[in-house]
This record gives sequence, structure tokens and C-alpha cells, in this order.
Amino acid sequence: MALDARGPAGLFAADLTAEYIEVAPYTSQEMTYACAAVFDAIMDGKVSIRPDPALDAAAAVTRRQAQDAWVWGRRGTAVDVSPIVALTLAYDLAHKRSVDDDAWLMIGD
Repeated sequence: MALDARGPAGLFAADLTAEYIEVAPYTSQEMTYACAAVFDAIMDGKVSIRPDPALDAAAAVTRRQAQDAWVWGRRGTAVDVSPIVALTLAYDLAHKRSVDDDAWLMIGD
């Protein structure tokens, strides 16, 4: 399970580990890489995402600068960004663990 260690889900990392769930906590730097990776994959047509109102709303939020890169912004918006964060982390973790370049990830229905 991947989670943003500095985000709200980071609070659960210790509890999940205590329950023998493998946790991949992402640092701020890893989150910026993951955001860039999923964005590039979508723009390059390597990832196709079905329309989903919650995901669409989350993807429309303002990104915030993180040094020379960006990450999904949580502050200053009433929109729940957890769908796009979940997609980003799932894609990145699956991509890192994939031994086959043709591997794919399906999220949702």
C-alpha cells in the first residue's frame, strides 16, 4: 500500500505496519516524481482513465509548486484530492514494481 507520508494518510502508516500490511510511504520528493510520472504517462497515452466525477474534480484542482516541480494541492480547495492522489500513488507503485513494461493497472469499475 502506498501513501503520502506527509498527507493525511501518513497518520495510519504505523497502524498498518503493525497489522502486517506492507506500506510504501512516499516522501515529498517521491510524491513530486510520482505526480510527474503519472502526468507524463497520461499525456503520452500510456495510461487511459475512464471518466469519473470525483477523479475529474480532483484532477482539476490547482497544483502547488514543490521547488522546481509540482504536486497535487490539498490546501485552499474544497475538492477532495484523494482520488487523484490514490491514482498517482497506485500508478507509481505499480510501475516501480512492474517487471513487464506492458503491465497495466485498472482502478475503479
